[in-house]
Amino acid sequence: LYLADFQILEQVQAGRIPAPKFVYAPLALFAVDRDTGDLVPVAIQCAQQPGPTNPIFTPQDGWGWMIAKTVVESADGNVHEMVSHLGRTHLFLEPFAIATHRHLAANHPLGVLLRPHFEGTFAINHAAVEHLVNPHGPVDLLLAGTIDSSLALAATGVRSWPFNQARPPDTFSARGVDDTGALPNYPYRDDALLYWSAIRRWTAAYLSLYYPTALDLAQDYELAAWAQELVAQDGGRVVGFGEAGGIATLDYLIDAAALIVFTGSVQHAAVNFPQFDLMSYTPNMPLAGYAPAPA
Repeated sequence: LYLADFQILEQVQAGRIPAPKFVYAPLALFAVDRDTGDLVPVAIQCAQQPGPTNPIFTPQDGWGWMIAKTVVESADGNVHEMVSHLGRTHLFLEPFAIATHRHLAANHPLGVLLRPHFEGTFAINHAAVEHLVNPHGPVDLLLAGTIDSSLALAATGVRSWPFNQARPPDTFSARGVDDTGALPNYPYRDDALLYWSAIRRWTAAYLSLYYPTALDLAQDYELAAWAQELVAQDGGRVVGFGEAGGIATLDYLIDAAALIVFTGSVQHAAVNFPQFDLMSYTPNMPLAGYAPAPA
């Protein structure tokens, strides 16, 4: 059994553009089909707290089940856009792009490695502020929350994603979806781990050329300044980054660089490129509700 819990949406205030909206924070329970290995939904509760006006819907509940599934899709769309996409790829990477620009020389090996993966980051994020997450803009119009609470949701998404716990193997383990025997059909996990393994091996081979000893790492003052800005309160404020106050080992630098590259390439591709296919047909994933959840 696997649970999708959208409790994070309880913090979102319902918007009113272009009409009064409803924000849902459901719980959705899935089981693995023994024959196909697929996840199938088996129960939905449309709000967090159980009670007589918040029943549990199952596939036997006809149109109630269909509406409950729509509630989950709406919640998933809001978390996807503001947390998984904007927060944990675009905003997650921006401090690293800024610190790289400020502290790593054009020929610094880490800068040479990372810069191609920051291409367009500043321009896209600036365009988003100006034309996407602006008052009365597309996010304000389409998503369930007010623009201020949607932006706060994105900020929560970043702050609740500690850097040192964001490596793909760690996230799959923490969520209990790493067991291929229990959950055989999870293409995102299987593809992501193939890419992660390849990126980390390549990153390790590359950085090992420039940091053959611990002393080489310790004497790199540009790298030290880069790491310091990332965690500074007047800098990147990256949650959970570093070890022993900075970067103390080559293994940590390899993991950090691999995660930055992975996020700017594989992860963003996974959450960005399939959006049109899944979300452009509104009945499949409406980004806001205009009626209360069924009671």
